[in-house]
Amino acid sequence: MALTASEMIAMIPAATARVRAGGEVEHYLRLRAESRRLNRELLAIVPPHATDHIGAAIGILCGRTFFFETESVAAVLADCCIFDWLEDGRTAPERYVRDTPPLEGTYEHELLEAMLRPRYDIVDAVDQIPGVGVRARSLVDGRELRVLDIDLARKAGLVGETLALRLLPLGDWWMASAPALEIARPLAVATVRTFARTASSDTYESTGPLEDHELVLMVVRAGLEQRRGRRSLALERDGPERDRRRAAGPGRVRTDLPAG
Repeated sequence: MALTASEMIAMIPAATARVRAGGEVEHYLRLRAESRRLNRELLAIVPPHATDHIGAAIGILCGRTFFFETESVAAVLADCCIFDWLEDGRTAPERYVRDTPPLEGTYEHELLEAMLRPRYDIVDAVDQIPGVGVRARSLVDGRELRVLDIDLARKAGLVGETLALRLLPLGDWWMASAPALEIARPLAVATVRTFARTASSDTYESTGPLEDHELVLMVVRAGLEQRRGRRSLALERDGPERDRRRAAGPGRVRTDLPAG
């Protein structure tokens, strides 16, 4: 069953971080707030059947039911609908700018300019910048990237992980258009090799991102499947202990513990 733009937007959490005024983070938060409004406009020009197509491609649509384990999965779906569904050979931002040119000097203009130059990439998290984001290195072209993302700045154990994410250029920084997905290293290497074989040398050298939309959706699907696998493993590990706690009951002392 196709989701409406308002239904998808409602599932995407708004930025809640509070930081001091001024600097890149202040600007990032303003752009993030604007992106929430703009995404609603962009999703409105994506045909309803696109959500079914994209949902099936990334593995979250079963029959006529979408499965959102977390709010971030809804954000990933919306992001793919915006950037990976083409109408007349154009993405939603490209059609929006063509039909509704933004007023120069506004946050909408800056954000749409960035959306016209997205970079889907696979990166290694090199270092976290407290309260700001992360330094990363692209596996596609080796470029060093500074990503403004407060969630990534706060995520424990991020350094050394391999991430798949879509990046929007903001001067010397980049902003993720949706939550990053952790992916297994073998998949990352195989994907980069596939891209290197299929992309022209000019494209590979000049832009570096994964430009094949089908390949991007395959990477997203793998990242979501890996996330589900880790979640299932955590639930399996927690299951026996949870069952023991339930058997003991609230405030009771268990009498069936093994003898020491």
